[in-house]
Amino acid sequence: MRKRNQLLPVPESGVTTYADTAVSSSVQLSSVTLVDMMLAYKEHKRRAGNSPAFAEQITKTIRHLTLFKGEDVALQQVDTAFCLAFIDYLRAACTRWGTPLAQMTRVAYFRCFNCSLNWAARRGLISFNPVMHIESDMRLKEPETTREYLTKEELLRLMSASCPCPAVKSAYLFSCFCGLRYSDVRALRWASVFTDGDRTRLRIVMVKTRKALSLPLSDAALRWLPKRGAALSTANVFTLPSLVYINHVLKLWARQNGIDRKITFHTARHTFATMCLQADVDLYTVSKLLGHAQVKTTQIYARVMDRKKDEAVDALSEMFS
Repeated sequence: MRKRNQLLPVPESGVTTYADTAVSSSVQLSSVTLVDMMLAYKEHKRRAGNSPAFAEQITKTIRHLTLFKGEDVALQQVDTAFCLAFIDYLRAACTRWGTPLAQMTRVAYFRCFNCSLNWAARRGLISFNPVMHIESDMRLKEPETTREYLTKEELLRLMSASCPCPAVKSAYLFSCFCGLRYSDVRALRWASVFTDGDRTRLRIVMVKTRKALSLPLSDAALRWLPKRGAALSTANVFTLPSLVYINHVLKLWARQNGIDRKITFHTARHTFATMCLQADVDLYTVSKLLGHAQVKTTQIYARVMDRKKDEAVDALSEMFS
């Protein structure tokens, strides 16, 4: 692999154009490669505070672009035909273990590629993003999303039932009533739990997105928060086994209580979101409680609720057909 050139220094702040860079480096615009640009985009996102998971996604996208056309493709060669061919490549691509890429993974890689081109256009590296010229029906589509969640009756059943691992029960039900991801529950420390008047709140930086989140806790959530006792502020609130074991426990616990569906720790977050919507909490507020950067991410839950309403009406129709 050739040594990557240093054509694209990323400014600490503000917006720069390629002209600013070219003057100091005396490098022709045509010598910038697609990989160079994406590495600079990755560094830009790192400095902007994006999560390591997003940086890893950029790295994987670069890997597939390299497998697709090699590492020396000039950025100026990336046109609409190139983008369409990359879509075809992703549809046929496999993982390192020989299994086809999941539909959502293909969408994520192309979105990453598309965002990097938008970034390049804003900095004058290209005149426009060629993905703009691709018709919507030719683009990669996100799969119809399903969200497993517990009904009120199922949640009450689990609350009153014993669990093979009490610590897992407490953490899972806590998440059901506050919406935190497993990674945030596991990383939660007593220093993040504080009292504001008569309200207990959490103030954390979410592990996945690295975004700050201030979250009020309901009495239902506090019921499953362990007693602090003499624990230091740096101590973990929950002491948990591995995620693999947790999901094994949840599966067993659910089946013991008549829930024969795929239940994972993330189901707790889905349960919290759907309960909020069922309680007529507006979508914007639910989005803020979940720590979503965009409301459109939360709209997935609203679509799930709409489908459930449709199924209920259809069931009534079948009863009297």
